[in-house]
Amino acid sequence: AAAPPPPPPPGFVPAKDPASRLPPSATGKITPGGGGGTNDASASASASALPPPPPGFEPRGGGDEATRAARDEKKRKREEDRRAHALREKERSEREERARADRAYRDRLHRWEREETERERARRRRADKKRDAERDRDAALEADLRPEPEEVEAECAVATAPDARPGGALER
Repeated sequence: AAAPPPPPPPGFVPAKDPASRLPPSATGKITPGGGGGTNDASASASASALPPPPPGFEPRGGGDEATRAARDEKKRKREEDRRAHALREKERSEREERARADRAYRDRLHRWEREETERERARRRRADKKRDAERDRDAALEADLRPEPEEVEAECAVATAPDARPGGALER
């Protein structure tokens, strides 16, 4: 006992059986009018008694060729859509990768610029500190060399005082 065939997928529409397009008498099936169809010469003659189609006539709704062409067209369209989608996805991922690389480069550049700015500030601070130290040292040296106000007054008092040395102005 063979396993039954699997159930058709949802939305499945069975293809028309080629035999269903023939008149009942040609298939040998029982017709509603009674009597069974026969496959004798008279039945075949009545089926072929139809007039031939006019030149250039194409049947509507298609037979096997039209069905195959539609199926092939649908398959080709699906494959084309899949390729277009894959191409768009590839381009999108490439754009994202380029954007990521650009962002990483900009981040590295900004970090380098910040570090360079910090180094420049540190150099300026060291130079300012050195200049301030030199200025303070010069000011301290100048202050050491400049006499105090009391010393200046004492020197002025001595200079203006009468000469008290022997033979000086006081003895005269």
